[in-house]
Amino acid sequence: MILIPVFITLAISLVIAGKPSPHTTNKPSIFSGIRVPTRGTRRVAQTPSGIFDQQTAVAHLNLTINKYRRGLVNLLNNKGPGALDEGVTIGEIREVNFPQAITKRQSEALTDENDTWDGIISIGTPSQTVLAEIDNAIGDSFVPVSGCETCQGKTLFDLANSSSSTLLRQGVLEIDFAEGSGALGIPFQDTASITVQNQTIAGINATTGDVFQFFKDGVMGLGFPSIAGLGANNPIFNAFAQGQIPSPQFSVKLSENDSSLFIGGQDPLLFNGSTEFTPLATNMGFWEVSDASIKANGASTVFGFNALIDTSTAFLIGPTKGVKKFYSQVPNAKVFDKTNGLFSVPCSNIPQVALNFGGEDWVVNANDLNLGPTAQGSNDCVLSVVGQDFGFGHTWIFGAPLMKVTYTTFDFGELTIGFSRLSENSVPPAPAPVPAPAPAPAPCPCNCTTGANKYEV
Repeated sequence: MILIPVFITLAISLVIAGKPSPHTTNKPSIFSGIRVPTRGTRRVAQTPSGIFDQQTAVAHLNLTINKYRRGLVNLLNNKGPGALDEGVTIGEIREVNFPQAITKRQSEALTDENDTWDGIISIGTPSQTVLAEIDNAIGDSFVPVSGCETCQGKTLFDLANSSSSTLLRQGVLEIDFAEGSGALGIPFQDTASITVQNQTIAGINATTGDVFQFFKDGVMGLGFPSIAGLGANNPIFNAFAQGQIPSPQFSVKLSENDSSLFIGGQDPLLFNGSTEFTPLATNMGFWEVSDASIKANGASTVFGFNALIDTSTAFLIGPTKGVKKFYSQVPNAKVFDKTNGLFSVPCSNIPQVALNFGGEDWVVNANDLNLGPTAQGSNDCVLSVVGQDFGFGHTWIFGAPLMKVTYTTFDFGELTIGFSRLSENSVPPAPAPVPAPAPAPAPCPCNCTTGANKYEV
């Protein structure tokens, strides 16, 4: 996927509210920041009848792994071989084969609020809105632009109708989320209302393959600049650097119906008690913490590993060896798809799975662990704990199963991730089982130092 960078000022639809302390472990009584309108998370691995959808699940797994591969490629290009942690390798890009019905459906207008987690962003003068998937494992942001004849079903940003657009001729961004799929874009510069000046975004004006159709209009990447193909800060980093938000944080609640992105702190209406902050484990540029463990029915199965916290995957992905160890402690677990690391258990005996970072246990909802029966009438169900060797050594990826039971705060000032208990009014009912003014502008978070932690980008 080839993209050419777009330099714009980003405007995010928002509601302003009061002020949290930036790195507090206690719940603030007043707050300020930006609530971004978002929609629900998708059930990516089930058919409409609730049966496990193997082809779609494997496509999403490979899309997730390709996403991290691209981040490593960008890191290597930006920083050189020394930037990769010991044991981290860049593998071959994987095929992503979505069913025909999925790619067709995604190219049409979407009305299902449970289908994905995305937010509304506004660009240009006058502002134009697009629906962007929010992904903290991608460093770049991109939107389709006018003239893209292969972007059917997308809302296109119209350069000609933005009085503040200026075409540029510099840089190339390569994003290969799947073998044989790509996009080509043009660079431009723009301004907009809620002013994040000179925000770098790639504008897509041509695509190949069908994987891009699975995304909404575009993507708002919230990764660090070291994993960005353009090497630029994401919109939230720039918003803080320019004094538009009070704290170097963004907080996420994932839900099938009322997901939330809060920029500039924490929304106290969405969590209870204190926040358990864990420092980032590496300087590579991913939202990755250490000292993670995964438990089955109260017993630790695998522990002492790093975990990438991912807003945009439906799985708990671990290296093959670690996942086999996990399932060895799960009664009646068996291999369902050896090639893709999928396991099944009796539907009547879904284990209790908890994730831990050296403090509290975060117990996964059974509904997010159970991906559905292996076939119509089957008594076995596939679980979302998946074994994949994806180039990060012993590191796991914790996605929606974790983030649906925590209020998660990403702090790019202190370089930590915080986990809080969801407030009762923010927790949806369990589904039926299968069967103030901003401070003065702060320096861009390119050299943040906190104790022994230093992140340079």
